[in-house]
Amino acid sequence: MKSWYRVENKAANGKTKVYIFDEIGYWGITAKMFIESIKGLDDIDLHINSVGGSVIDALAIYHTLKQHDGVVDVYIDGLAASSASAVAMAGKTIYMPENAFMMIHDPTVWACGTSDDMKQALDLLNKTKDVLVNIYVNRSNHPRTAIEKAMSDTTWLTGSEAKAMGLVDVVTDEVKLAAKFNISDFKNVPSEIVARFTKQETPNLKEFESHLRDVFGFSKAEACTVAGHGLRALHRGDRGTETAAMLKSAATTIQSL
Repeated sequence: MKSWYRVENKAANGKTKVYIFDEIGYWGITAKMFIESIKGLDDIDLHINSVGGSVIDALAIYHTLKQHDGVVDVYIDGLAASSASAVAMAGKTIYMPENAFMMIHDPTVWACGTSDDMKQALDLLNKTKDVLVNIYVNRSNHPRTAIEKAMSDTTWLTGSEAKAMGLVDVVTDEVKLAAKFNISDFKNVPSEIVARFTKQETPNLKEFESHLRDVFGFSKAEACTVAGHGLRALHRGDRGTETAAMLKSAATTIQSL
């Protein structure tokens, strides 16, 4: 499985480079595995180029980095969006190129069930936002109300704008930005970001069906059913046996309708 982070040997400055260059959680390595991987490390340079992902994973990573015995400096190498921006706040010093971007917004939750389930989900959502607001407020020079509004507005920030808010410490020279991301779920995305970071189109129907058969061993009928109903959870490649089992279950459910 292609991991969404990697740890490299110590650089000339004696610090270990750690990279988060993809979605946090969900399809990648869990926060638990990430935390295990940095145990025993001294000073860390954390490089981020991510659209974010699971808030729970991100918060676990953030608090672990804040409690790390060594010095943790953060480098935003292209994009620190959503929960990835919260992880970035763990840095003693945060570096960001002028042409990189940071995005902060309100967390979201997917829920179903009874009215009590919805109330519990809303309570969790509000508590999660409070935690994120506190992280940004403690780092920035902006009052709580300003941070809350920026999150509600889904705010995208360049290096200098992020520094003006106190969310980064040093604005560095512009860099060549790499990586493509799925940013279709985000609001207020500047056209420059769409041009630089938009993920390429997912495989066509036949390519997707072939992937399901060749990689996960789906039958032709299962692959046709899943792909035909627009389920594109595998568009970033091999997601492992757990995802395969989930998709096969989805195929069976759809076929039974």
